[in-house]
Amino acid sequence: TSASNTISDIVDGLTINLTSASSSCTITIKKDDATRSSVIKEDIASIVKKYNSIINYFDLAHSSTETNVSQISFLKASFEKNMNSNFNSDGKYHTLLDLGIKLSKYKELANMSGQKYTSTGSIEIDTGIYKDNQTKLDHIIANDGEALYAFFSNAGDGFNKQLTNFISHDLLDVVDGALPTAIQSANDHMRYLDNKINDESNRLDLVKDKLVEQYSALNAKLTV
Repeated sequence: TSASNTISDIVDGLTINLTSASSSCTITIKKDDATRSSVIKEDIASIVKKYNSIINYFDLAHSSTETNVSQISFLKASFEKNMNSNFNSDGKYHTLLDLGIKLSKYKELANMSGQKYTSTGSIEIDTGIYKDNQTKLDHIIANDGEALYAFFSNAGDGFNKQLTNFISHDLLDVVDGALPTAIQSANDHMRYLDNKINDESNRLDLVKDKLVEQYSALNAKLTV
């Protein structure tokens, strides 16, 4: 029995709406492989898009003369190394390339000032035919869903786990994370420049005072 005409606690993810009374009713549930495959591919395409947006951000920042180029390069290299490493060690698929996700060709782009820069390291889903008139990713989604799921969800070293570890430790850790280290380095460099500016300003003040002193002495002699 149910307290309402909406039942959602029979099968996880399934909601049944009762619209009229009947002495008997047959419900047939079957897997919609087409919709399932489409949703999975959309999710993976979203991961690829977000990955590329991060790569483009690093390259855009690298093209700016107002950023610490060496630190930006370091951050990008750390991100690429992690994302292109091996995952899911006890599973079937270990890299993005195993799933049919490959490196893209470099792109010539322009920043908001119109300055052109080259973006490298982006990835894309390989659209070439792999097997059974399908791309490699489509074939894996259709025929090897459990192994694909393990690649992303392996609790030990799956893609999701390692990416989370990279972001929380390698990238953001307050002690030795790449981003705090880069910020600290940039701050140290700014302090160094500030000190150099102050030193030069003090030196010029001394030179000015010496010149004023010499001019005053010379002027005194000329007016005697």
